[in-house]
Amino acid sequence: MHLRIQRAIKRLKWQAGPGSWFTAEDIERELAGVLEPRELRALIVYWRTTERQAVVDELGLTNYMASVAIVRRALEKVPRRFARGFAELARWGKRVLASNPQKPVVEPSALDAFLATRCVFHRSARVASVTLVAAYERFALERGRPVVTPALFQAVRARGARLTVVRVPWEPAPVSGCAGVRLTSDMAA
Repeated sequence: MHLRIQRAIKRLKWQAGPGSWFTAEDIERELAGVLEPRELRALIVYWRTTERQAVVDELGLTNYMASVAIVRRALEKVPRRFARGFAELARWGKRVLASNPQKPVVEPSALDAFLATRCVFHRSARVASVTLVAAYERFALERGRPVVTPALFQAVRARGARLTVVRVPWEPAPVSGCAGVRLTSDMAA
């Protein structure tokens, strides 16, 4: 019940805030000739749902960063009215979606920074869950940010890694871990 109330409040704030600037239909009607079909669809989905993960699901992308790249490219082409609306969405939702990656609207969360700088996503990579969690907690606490461990595994899965059993040198039996991700060398120790 509390979750439904929180979602309803979030939706009302959206309707009164950035959502009142224009509708998804306005985007489709006015930007059809300006953007490529895939970029147009990405912007429509993002504006309608306010979630970048929905863009990944809707377009069938392989990872989360591909959706960010598509949306950034699209925002560089849109008229000022729409650019301001998406900038307000980024500010409102505390998301980094600036059209200029050197000047983000909001500083990225500890989780986004950790995944971008301390993790390498590759098919043959593997890491134990305890090692990944410990590295993330240390990274977040060094920056004075809150630690949300369940979100770590959701974000790792969203970028193509999968939860599985892995072998580590210090354990005689396999342990739970993630296949498709590893830590950079400075975080592995």
